[in-house]
Amino acid sequence: MQWDMKRVKRLLSKEQRYKLVIFIGLLGIALIFISDIISDTDKDVSSDIGTVQSSEDPDEYSADIENRLEKVLATVSGVGQCDVMVTVSSTTEYIYAENVTGSTDNNGEDNEQSYKKEIVFIEQNGEKEALVRKTVRPQISGVMIVCEGGGDVKVKERVIRAVSTLLGVSSDKICVEGRNIY
Repeated sequence: MQWDMKRVKRLLSKEQRYKLVIFIGLLGIALIFISDIISDTDKDVSSDIGTVQSSEDPDEYSADIENRLEKVLATVSGVGQCDVMVTVSSTTEYIYAENVTGSTDNNGEDNEQSYKKEIVFIEQNGEKEALVRKTVRPQISGVMIVCEGGGDVKVKERVIRAVSTLLGVSSDKICVEGRNIY
């Protein structure tokens, strides 16, 4: 099927654009409803999610982020040598898959419902391990950067924007200061 300029112009006419936008909007709404129906049936039939705190060290997590930020920020124009400190407000959290079974018992007027949750285990290398559905990293509560170019307002703004973008942290939780040179 060949596209020629007349077809393209006809598709892009105002009346056709409005129809196309309305069609795409209705299609989007329909997809949202379908995804809600599918996700509700998945929750009812197959499994639920359980949450368990891990013992992973938050200091190791923040130290890893600090090292990576120092390397990246040192390459930004005007920043120079820098030191980074990151604080976190929680530990890594693992969300495990659970099988949920339910039953209803009709005893005359009373309806009793009971549910049983069991964590799903898988066998790997001869050992049973819980099936992790999702890993939630610790929340970053603050970032402090001390760098050679931190006294320059333009450099400071670029560093704040870069860190905010990289870590998904609001700019009010990021502090950039200039380094004392002795």
